[in-house]
Amino acid sequence: MVRPNIAIVLTVARNHTNVFLTLDDTATEKAQILKSLTPDGLAILNADDPRVRKMAAGCSCRVRMFGRSAGFDLWADEVSSKWPARLTLRVHTGSETQWVKTNLVGEHWVNSVLAALLAAISCGIPLKAAATELERVKPFTARMQPVLLPNGATILRDESGGSPDPLHAALQVLKESDAVRRLLVISDISDSHKRTHIRLREVGKIASQVADLVIFIGEHGHYAVKAATASGMKPECVLGFTDLYMASQYLKSELRSGDLVLLKGRTTDHLSRVFFAQFGTIGCWKTKCSKRIVCDLCEELRPEFDLQAISN
Repeated sequence: MVRPNIAIVLTVARNHTNVFLTLDDTATEKAQILKSLTPDGLAILNADDPRVRKMAAGCSCRVRMFGRSAGFDLWADEVSSKWPARLTLRVHTGSETQWVKTNLVGEHWVNSVLAALLAAISCGIPLKAAATELERVKPFTARMQPVLLPNGATILRDESGGSPDPLHAALQVLKESDAVRRLLVISDISDSHKRTHIRLREVGKIASQVADLVIFIGEHGHYAVKAATASGMKPECVLGFTDLYMASQYLKSELRSGDLVLLKGRTTDHLSRVFFAQFGTIGCWKTKCSKRIVCDLCEELRPEFDLQAISN
């Protein structure tokens, strides 16, 4: 149904693993978008990902590549993103060099930034002009979105999607952050074929290495709590809640200025309510919800405050 002029493939990662069992399966499916390009179309590929780079061989149109090594059509170095600083990088073409500042949190956004810039200059937009416009792009809702709370703490909303690869990227941001105190609030991960107690024990072990205080939410969170304490965290620094409301109230009493909180979970766990409860009363505390949207978009949230003001 779609015949794009430009198609971009950023990476091949672990997502929808109930359908695509291996990364090669995912790569095969992602490559389908390139087959819809016309001969005068353009494929923009991440050369740093071997599975994406391999897709170039099957293209009958123009191919341009980006990455972190010299010699590509667009490449980056001097990448930096340590909280509270945002992502900055230096990008190069064959004839130009340009510093790029963004509002994004985390180095894992580099591929998106390079792909956007390469698409822009391929359409005739000067690199400097494209970089200037990119500076205006705000973080995306619930995708490493920083929000200042009323108590002075900052929460990094990343509760839209709980696949392993984005999780590790988010945890790296928390680990390397310059904050008075680092907190992790997490429910579970998706796209894992491991049994619940095994994957949560792994999460608990990792959490002990990146945060000063960890809150696990969910009926099986005790597995993660035990693993975190067994890995060296003090028991008073690892808490488990089966109830979203109780977890939100604890945070409301515990958070203080200078704290950095990473909110991470599966979309279906709807941890967004923990975030919104820091601003006031909300109308939904369902224990089960089949919706696959962030709570921002749900009419059942019914906040007693201006939702738009928080988003901005």
